[in-house]
Amino acid sequence: MRLGRPNGLPPLAPAGHAAAPMIAYAAAALVAAIACVVLTTTGEPMLPRIMHGHRMTSTMTGIIATVWTLNLLALLAVWRRRPQSVLYQWLAVVMVIWLLDIAMSAMLNHGRFDVGFYAGRIYGLLASGVVLFALLFENSKLYARAVRALEGEKVERGLVLEKTAELNETNELLEQHVATRTAELTVSNEKLTCEVRERRRAESALQASRDELREISALSSSAREAEQRRIARELHDELAQTLATLNIDLGQLAGQIGGAAIFLDRVMPRFQDSAGIRRG
Repeated sequence: MRLGRPNGLPPLAPAGHAAAPMIAYAAAALVAAIACVVLTTTGEPMLPRIMHGHRMTSTMTGIIATVWTLNLLALLAVWRRRPQSVLYQWLAVVMVIWLLDIAMSAMLNHGRFDVGFYAGRIYGLLASGVVLFALLFENSKLYARAVRALEGEKVERGLVLEKTAELNETNELLEQHVATRTAELTVSNEKLTCEVRERRRAESALQASRDELREISALSSSAREAEQRRIARELHDELAQTLATLNIDLGQLAGQIGGAAIFLDRVMPRFQDSAGIRRG
């Protein structure tokens, strides 16, 4: 699994898309300038008269008053806007300078080429120069800040790409390690399954052997008891027969030997008792 481009980094805009609006604005400004030049040169009869000698006509005074009033209303609207941004603040400064320029150069003088006329023109030149210098200075600071931010973004992008490469490498190593361990565990599982199967087979064989030994032991015990009973019966029969034969022989001897009557009277009951016990 590969890691893609981080979502936090802004996409880079194509250079052609950024240059198109600037070309369009420059073309529109050029067309407007050409139209104004054509209107003020070839279309001079169509324009109203604004100067009468060195003094302005009432038409020019009305136009200047209207522009000054609209500028003042715009200044009030920008001033009341909240919250105030840097752009609106600079716009208010330009409007104040423009109000003072219009008042000094067109409204607070008696005609062209007097003190108020030149004071207004000099004030407008100095004020526009100061404002232009301040805007250029602020623009330079913003550009330097943007350059530093871009350099920082490049460094951060490089770090992010480096970390991404490291994460990809680590991820690949981890996947390889997981695959290796999975194969090893699979082999171990198969071996364990075989061992369990063999163990169960051995346990089954052992249980069968135990059952056979138990049956053999039972049969051996039965055979031993039967053999013991048979041997005891044979010994009992032989002993009984021997005692009976001995009893008969002793009876015959008692008839033959008269002097041994007393001996026989004493011995015979004992043999008879012994014979009775053996038979029982």
